[in-house]
Amino acid sequence: MQKNEHHMDGGSPDLIIEDVFLIYNDGRLINHQTRQLKPGVDNEILSSMFTAVQSFIKDSFGSGGRTKVLERLDFGDNSVFIEHGEKCYLAIAAMDIGEEEIQEQLKCASRDISNAYSEPLKNWNGDFDEFAGVEIYIKKLLAGEYKKGCMLINTPETGSSIGR
Repeated sequence: MQKNEHHMDGGSPDLIIEDVFLIYNDGRLINHQTRQLKPGVDNEILSSMFTAVQSFIKDSFGSGGRTKVLERLDFGDNSVFIEHGEKCYLAIAAMDIGEEEIQEQLKCASRDISNAYSEPLKNWNGDFDEFAGVEIYIKKLLAGEYKKGCMLINTPETGSSIGR
């Protein structure tokens, strides 16, 4: 397992978020959390593909000056929801979830991460140590804890407190 990937054991059976990816805008994977390991899946390639698909859609369907971004991909009962920040984005793989509910959770998690890691996000050099503690936010999203709204988390790694 790579340094930026973590496996979540256990959890409540009603959880429907399967994977959470934190991806820098250029396609580099910052962190990935999953409820179940998937042998043979290269998460770095998967994160690059999210970025490539978004670039293709933006180039192909962009319209006069308005920036449009990919927010959702569907395949059967599964969906990938994407929340874009200024320098990174969150992508989650989920099953049978209401779009409004998950979009609000993603917005809160994205806001929390962007606030807590604003400095390393400005011009990330690829050093994962700059994102020490980011898994706290991602695991909360994976566990569905953002249903209650944005978190107030004081992380020793960043020394920041953030919330609504």
